[in-house]
Amino acid sequence: MNKDSYHHGDLKHALLVGACEMIATEGIQNMSLRKVARKIGVSHNAPYQHFADKEALLAAVAQEGFQRLTDELDTVIERTSTQSCVEQLKACGNTYIKFMMDNSAYLEVMFGPYPYEDYPELAEAGLESLQRLIAVVARGQASGEIKSLNPVEVAGTVWMSLHGLSTILRNGKLPPQLVSERTPTQLASDFLDVIYEGILVQA
Repeated sequence: MNKDSYHHGDLKHALLVGACEMIATEGIQNMSLRKVARKIGVSHNAPYQHFADKEALLAAVAQEGFQRLTDELDTVIERTSTQSCVEQLKACGNTYIKFMMDNSAYLEVMFGPYPYEDYPELAEAGLESLQRLIAVVARGQASGEIKSLNPVEVAGTVWMSLHGLSTILRNGKLPPQLVSERTPTQLASDFLDVIYEGILVQA
């Protein structure tokens, strides 16, 4: 695409798309503002209209990742609104894992070392995603399905477990004895059952 075709907010979006594609194919270390500019067909100075440096661009990619994840969580929560909170939480977990496995660029950058005080919009986007899990946990506690622990800590524990599982599945690092004949989706579902078993009120 020629640089003259960018106008208003198109350049920023194009830079984010180009950065995601480059991270997915070449990794974070090989990405630079200059390379992204070349990739999308703009001058090497163009990215500086929106991003001060590489870190700022990566933080913006991370923010977009959290925003997209939140949108997907909202969709699945609405779709499962008539189900139990436990089933909603499982659906959220499956959505999280699928999102991370399908979006390797976001998986690489969303939990990168970007100081939240320097990128408050990124911090807010990350919190929005976590709030979705906290809300489901709180509803489950109110209905007597989930143990009456600190809902933030419960949701945070689930979040960290989901992220760790996503990373391991994405990198294909599970031992063969654990994989067996199961697909990644089946593995995720089985592991989620174990994770959630610990927070459920036992009948």
